[in-house]
Amino acid sequence: MDHAERMLGPHLRLRFGFVMLGLLNNLTFVVSNASAGELLPGQFATVYLINTVPGLLVKLTTPFWWHCFSYRFKLLLAGTCLAVNLILVETNVPIALRLAGVGLGDFGSGLGEASALALSQFYPDPRRTLSAWSCGTGLAGVLGYLVAQYVMPQLMPGGFAGRFFPYGPIMFGLVLVASYWATFFGVIGAPWIDALRGAARGEAESQVPVGKYRCDQVPVGGALLL
Repeated sequence: MDHAERMLGPHLRLRFGFVMLGLLNNLTFVVSNASAGELLPGQFATVYLINTVPGLLVKLTTPFWWHCFSYRFKLLLAGTCLAVNLILVETNVPIALRLAGVGLGDFGSGLGEASALALSQFYPDPRRTLSAWSCGTGLAGVLGYLVAQYVMPQLMPGGFAGRFFPYGPIMFGLVLVASYWATFFGVIGAPWIDALRGAARGEAESQVPVGKYRCDQVPVGGALLL
């Protein structure tokens, strides 16, 4: 078996992982937009703004705090936000909580997108990795609409599945976050930069007084391509 054949399996797994990550990361964004008319009838722009501004703020402010957290933490937080989004948006809770769920989902989606785009540079063949991510985001546009129109209504108490599973949206949210984390930790795998920055941060902490350490004191070698 030559080198190309040995690398084919890992490369395919990596591309599949980024396709799935792009799909799952953007699914709730599409579901929230598709549910805008139900959330605030006649006020689509309000829902779209709530579903856009938090993610935009994440991307605008990343240079100031991105290096403070590992990719493991970022993806764990993003997945949690996506799950809470589905639970709040697709259940019978007050409209303020549903809109908060929309904003929280966009925050998680924006955090996940920024993380995935940066992550692509830590794996072989970043160009194809980015193409795989883009493929997943495109699939989310189609599948997200189908989920909002045909799947979620059936999971509600009045739907077909809701008669047998009274907590359908919660279960769907848990499946989503489990799939999201399984894709990152099981299929793609945490990048080497997390271990490097963790080691560098531990060294920096040992060289400063207790209580005086700040995340921006990591040595330069631990902050490459954050």
